[in-house]
This record gives sequence, structure tokens and C-alpha cells, in this order.
Amino acid sequence: LHLSIRRQRQMCIRDSGDIGRLEANVASTDFNYRRNGKKIEITINLSEGPEYTLNELALDDNHVFTNAELLELIEIKPNKVHNKSQVSEDAQALQDLYSDNGYVDANVRPIVTLDYENHTTNITHQVSESDLKYVNNVTITGNVATKDQVTRRNILVVPGERFDGSLLRKSKNNLEQSRYFESIRPNVDSVPGNDRYVDVLMDVDEGDKGLFKFGAGVNSDTGVGGFGELRLNNFDISNPPTFTGGGQLFSAMANIGDYSTQYRVSFTDPEFMGYPISVGTEIYDDHFESRGGSTYVIDQQGARIRLGLSLIHI
Repeated sequence: LHLSIRRQRQMCIRDSGDIGRLEANVASTDFNYRRNGKKIEITINLSEGPEYTLNELALDDNHVFTNAELLELIEIKPNKVHNKSQVSEDAQALQDLYSDNGYVDANVRPIVTLDYENHTTNITHQVSESDLKYVNNVTITGNVATKDQVTRRNILVVPGERFDGSLLRKSKNNLEQSRYFESIRPNVDSVPGNDRYVDVLMDVDEGDKGLFKFGAGVNSDTGVGGFGELRLNNFDISNPPTFTGGGQLFSAMANIGDYSTQYRVSFTDPEFMGYPISVGTEIYDDHFESRGGSTYVIDQQGARIRLGLSLIHI
């Protein structure tokens, strides 16, 4: 109970800071016991204080980017109500700009001063730019079953090129969308004895390799029947007997009923022979018997081939 009350008090003060109430505090907390101590009413008494607005906004010690370039990224402007969360987000946006342009160790620290008499604030974003960095090595760890090249094809950071924080974030997003991994932890380390380069580490936890589901039931179209489906998200046709780690997709499905049956087997290689070309095939066998006034049977067997070209990584 006391932990919950403490959290509620902290939330009240934090949220007040986002609407300019920088002097807000919890004046007291009242407890009213009822029904012989079996029920309690809790009243949190707040002192909001005056509303603060931003008076002056400044940047300090920035040389790589001009004031105009950095001010474009800042949302909170003079004469606006002070917002603590937005101030932190603005500082992070400035820091991301530096990181995206190779300044891995850049740091932006917002310094806020209060004018208690006029109820205004002054913000100075203190910039520490550090040095421009290039990528030395890209190392992948944790991919026990998944082949290294399958993981690496989703990573846009390239050794020898200038470090780009946006490409690191996109690489993490690509790995998450691949569905091969449960979690991805990117990290950037300095290179001993070389101040111009950094090593990029992608530490991953492999996720589920696929799924198998089945069931049975009664349907007005198919009658009594059942179904089963096997789907492997990290299949490797060239890696028996485990057939895992190649980043290919394999699925097999059977749907069997009194009047209808379906069989399908599908295979897709999203990067055929190392090229950004996806190649896939599907084999199917369908049988359907009509019910009602007219009587007919539909049988379909065949195969499909799919081709695709990946233009960009997003």
C-alpha cells in the first residue's frame, strides 16, 4: 500500500511538471479508516504552484551543427508552457542527430534554471560533441542456430563507413521484423588504441523456429473434419537433419472434411543465393463436393512459383 501511494505521489509531481507546474508537490496524505479498520480512504493533497513558461532557449558548445540546424529539432519554444518531458525529448533528438552523423559519444544535457519571481524558465542545451567515429567490426552473438549471413543481411551498418545511428536503429528493426529472434540488443564499443573507430555488437536471443497447430470440428460446408498446419520461420533446406538456420519459410497444411479436402506445401527463400531476390513455390491439391440442388465435384491440383525483388531495407 505504501509503495502504491509513493508511486501515485511521484506520478502527480511528474505529470504536473509536463504542464508547467514545476513547484508542484504533495502537501500531505490523509488516511480515513472506516468499518473498524476494514476500509480505508486515501486523500492525496496537492500544491500545484504557479505555471511556468519558457523565457529563453539557448545552445552551448555546438560546432558541428549551427544553432539554426539544432533549433529546428526542438519542439518547446519561448513563450510556451514549460514541459519537462518535452525538454528531455528535445535533448534526445539533438543527441540522435549527432549519433546519426558519426558522433557516437556526443551528449546533450539540458540545463534548466527557474525565475521564481516571474515564473519563467531558461533552458540551455549543453552539447558535448566528442569525435567523429567510423565502424571497425560488426559482430553478431547469440545466433546459435541462425546462420551468420542470414543475420548479417539485415544489418545495414558496414565496416569502414562512418557510423550512423539511424542505420543501427533500422538494423534492429529489420532483425525484429525477420521474426528469427526474440530480442535484439545493439551495442557500440570503443576500439582499444584507435580513437577513430568503434565496434558494433548485435547480441540476439533466438525466438521460436515455427509453430504447429491442429484441430477438429463440424462445419456446414465440409462436414466433420480436422486440420493441421506446420510453419517453420527459420527453415534451411540444405541443413538436414535439423533444417534450421537458413532464414527460409516452409509451411505444410492439411484440411480434411467429409466434403472438402485441402493440401498445401509452400517454400520461400527471401534471399536466393545471396541476392535480394525472393523465390518461392507452392504445391496444392484441393477437392470439393457440392451440397444442395446441383451435384458437382471440383478437383484442383497444381503449383505456383513466386518471384520478388527487395529494393530497400526499411
